[in-house]
Amino acid sequence: MSNKLTQALAGLKRGFQIAKDIRGHGVRDPIALFRFAVMGATPWPWLWDRLANWPLEVALETTDYCNLRCVMCPVTTLERPRGMMTKELFTEMVDQCAGRGDFLFFPQGFGESMLHPEWAEMLEYAKNKGIQPITLITNGILLNDERVQHILDLKIDSMCFSVDGVSQETYKEVRVRGDLDRVVSNVKNLIHQRKERGQQEPAVLMRIIQMPKTQHEVDSFLEQWRKNLGPQDGVAVNPYTSWAGLMDEDENGEGEKAPTTATAMAAATVPAAMAARRASGANPDPQKTEQGCETHDHHDHPIPGSVNGNGNGNGNGTNGNGQSATSVATAPAVAKPEVAAAPSTEEEPSYVPGSGDRGACRMLWKNFTVLYDGKVTACCMDAEGELIIGNVHKNSIKEIWQGAPIKKLRDMHKTGDWMKIPICARCKEWI
Repeated sequence: MSNKLTQALAGLKRGFQIAKDIRGHGVRDPIALFRFAVMGATPWPWLWDRLANWPLEVALETTDYCNLRCVMCPVTTLERPRGMMTKELFTEMVDQCAGRGDFLFFPQGFGESMLHPEWAEMLEYAKNKGIQPITLITNGILLNDERVQHILDLKIDSMCFSVDGVSQETYKEVRVRGDLDRVVSNVKNLIHQRKERGQQEPAVLMRIIQMPKTQHEVDSFLEQWRKNLGPQDGVAVNPYTSWAGLMDEDENGEGEKAPTTATAMAAATVPAAMAARRASGANPDPQKTEQGCETHDHHDHPIPGSVNGNGNGNGNGTNGNGQSATSVATAPAVAKPEVAAAPSTEEEPSYVPGSGDRGACRMLWKNFTVLYDGKVTACCMDAEGELIIGNVHKNSIKEIWQGAPIKKLRDMHKTGDWMKIPICARCKEWI
């Protein structure tokens, strides 16, 4: 059998698997399934251009505040401002997405969405507008019984819990300020209440990141959760993510970037009022303990050997595009370019010289992430907002998605000039 034929058959098989995985997330539209399959299984950007009339994934960062200090998470040390998306902006974005069934919707970004005071109302608005499927990503600490009932009432399609440990000791080393017992209790309560109602939704995915601090508990993690999940649920082992080179892993399995003072840590993890209460020695929030940090990491794909609720191996990931950690030399530090949605008279940013030989990254044809302040980044790995392609306060989702800034980035990737884009040059999460 010729090499080209072998590759073609492998691509066809991969496309079917991707469609199956995405269907498991609640996507039913046949055209959408075709777009996901072709985008993930083919290496041809010219074909992606013809399929990218709308993002495959839309994420709305309700907040970038966190209340855990996870050692591998860029959110704890963000340099960009902190804030919360207004309900008005959220509803406007949902209105623009309504009536479509050809994309995945993530009502969170770089932060724990349940910290938003209007989280429940925003989620209900999206569901009532017919947005489907909806995937929630959370650490699970704030998932009290009231929120469980709300999620079940709305029949949210799926939930992903990032836990990273079986023992309290390991968990607290990774998800600092967390409470594993509370997370496990909350997830089990969700599954129990779901069963009591006779519902299938939400499908639950339990994840652990494989790194030095967790490696010794991966097998027991898989075994523990396989026993507690239903046939529609899954367990995943995710590789360490550097967040486009922002959090390179050290020998202890921690991100190298970290705050240097206690004050900086507090400011990076909680809103100012909560930080002030902590500084005074009081509980930062009388209604809850110090909980919850989660990032928009739905692109972290399970590595081979992951197990779903039925005990079957599944190494294709949540959206099946087979993201791999390609080794790339980190580019020198440069100024962060901000690409405006409208023509700009600002000088061109300084780029790292040279060009690369790897193919175009599918992220530019797949993902649309709206940060809490309305800025749009072309990549869900862009924690600091380096790759801004527009602002939804000025332009619609469709205008930005089909605009000149994103087209320029795609063209640079197609011609091998991605090394001139600093964040892409240092990225290891190439898809």
